[in-house]
Amino acid sequence: MTNRERRSYAVLNFHPTGFAKHIIAFSLRVALATELFYTRKMASEPIFPKLTAEEFLEIEFPSDRRFELDRGVIRAMGGGTVAHSRVQANLFGALFVGLQASKCNAFGPDMGVRTGASSIRYPDISVYCGDQTSSENDEEKALDDPMVLIEVLSPSTRKEDESTKLAEYRALPSVQAIIFVDPAAEAFRLIERLDEDSWRDSLIRNGSDLILSALGLTIPYAEIFAR
Repeated sequence: MTNRERRSYAVLNFHPTGFAKHIIAFSLRVALATELFYTRKMASEPIFPKLTAEEFLEIEFPSDRRFELDRGVIRAMGGGTVAHSRVQANLFGALFVGLQASKCNAFGPDMGVRTGASSIRYPDISVYCGDQTSSENDEEKALDDPMVLIEVLSPSTRKEDESTKLAEYRALPSVQAIIFVDPAAEAFRLIERLDEDSWRDSLIRNGSDLILSALGLTIPYAEIFAR
């Protein structure tokens, strides 16, 4: 408890007997309670105004650090481990080869996904098909119609990935499959769209391959977790 909170506690629990003391104590209660409310409120809210996706994409960030836009607030993104990078590279390589004859392209974590008017996410892998991959979009920093999104989980990001980001990804009409890969457990969670409002959510382990029906592609389990 801070000194300010100690003073507030003392005043708020003071019970005077005289009328004058009662008025003074009541006034102090109101003043200190108001001060505490706004102090705590300001401490929990961002200092800077919230940004739109377009404003965020115009910022030139240092090349050695990565950021995303989380509902209008800029968040720093941490680096990955060796295991995280290996699995991400394995998946990207398999998709790059598997999509060669298709009209789809796989992108790494430098390509942003616009998940809302004030959110830009950077999944480990995103797959786009059709017009999104045309040369007209070569200068774009973020796209908004991915078909498949893949996140490689880490202990520090797992909760956010499988809650907030999952909700944002599912809200994108173009998304047909979302995959969360756990390098430590050598397992993955496959979430597939069945129709406009329903999804199939499967936890896959024990050597089973990743079947991406939306892309007509199967990635062998051994390739995903190859060392």
